[in-house]
Amino acid sequence: MQLSPFADNFGLCFLAWCIAVFGIVGMVIGSEKLRDVCLRKLKGDWYSSDLLDAKLHLLDHQTHHGGNDVIALVTSFLLIQLVRFGISGHLPNLYGSETAVDVESHTSFQIWALIIIALVGACFSGAGYFIRRKIASPPAKRGLLTFQLSMAMTKSWCFFFAGVWIMGSIGSAKTLGVSEGSALLDVLLALALSGYAFFLIFVLDKLADADFTGPDADAFIYTFMGGLGILIGFAWEQAFERSLETVVEAMDEGSHAWPEPVLKAVLAFCVVILVLPAWRIWILRTAMQAQKEGGMDSIMNW
Repeated sequence: MQLSPFADNFGLCFLAWCIAVFGIVGMVIGSEKLRDVCLRKLKGDWYSSDLLDAKLHLLDHQTHHGGNDVIALVTSFLLIQLVRFGISGHLPNLYGSETAVDVESHTSFQIWALIIIALVGACFSGAGYFIRRKIASPPAKRGLLTFQLSMAMTKSWCFFFAGVWIMGSIGSAKTLGVSEGSALLDVLLALALSGYAFFLIFVLDKLADADFTGPDADAFIYTFMGGLGILIGFAWEQAFERSLETVVEAMDEGSHAWPEPVLKAVLAFCVVILVLPAWRIWILRTAMQAQKEGGMDSIMNW
C-alpha cells in the first residue's frame, strides 16, 4: 500500500488491501495445515494418552484463536489506513502516522465520518455474531468469527484515530507547547480514551444486567464492550511506543550511547519484568478459571 502507484490511488490501494487479506489468510491456513500434519505424525510416533490428547487439543484451540487474531489485526489496520485515505485524500505512513500539518488540518466532517464508520463497524461485528450462531458449518463459523474480530478492531482503530484528529483540530500540541509527535500527546489521548472506555463499559455492564434486556441484546452489548478493551490496548500501545522512541532518542545523544536496537530491547525487557507478574497473577488466572467454567467462548468470541 505504501509503494507507488498504490499509495497514490484509492482504487489501487484497495487492491493492495485485498491482496494482503488473501495473503495473510492463506499463510494462516497453510501453517495450520502443516501443524495438523505434524500433530498426526506426533500422535503416530508417540504413545497416545489422555493427557497428551488434551494438551494437543488445547494447543490446536489456542493456535486457531491466535490465527484469527493475526488475520483480524492485519485486516483491520490496513482497512483503517484505507478508510483514512478515502476520507482525507492522503495515505498515512507505514505506522499510521501523519505529518503535523495533516493532523491539524482535519475538519469536523472528517472526524464525524470516522466516528460513524466506527459505529458501522460495531454493527457489523454484532451482525457477525448473530449470523454465526445460526450456521452449523465450522469453516463458515470461523470465517464469521474472523470477520467479527476484524470489524471490532476496525471500530477501535477508528475511535483511536478520531481522537488523534480531535486533538489535532483543537490545537492541543500548540496549547501544551509540544510537537505533534510528542509522547505527552499520546499519553493524554490514551488516558482520555481509557476514561471513555471505562465509563462506557460500566454503563453497558449495568445495562446488560438489567432485566429488560434479553439474551440477544446482552450478546450485542458484550460484543461492543469487547471492542472497547481493544481500544484501550491500542491507545496505550501507541503511547508506550512513542515514549520508548523518546527515551531512546534522549539516551542516544550521550557520548557512550548504545545502539538503538539494544536500547529498545533492554527497555522492552524492563517492561516485561513489570507487566508479566501482574498478567500471571490476575489476567491468566481469571482466563483459566473462565475456561474451566465453560465460559471462554463467550469471553474470547464476544
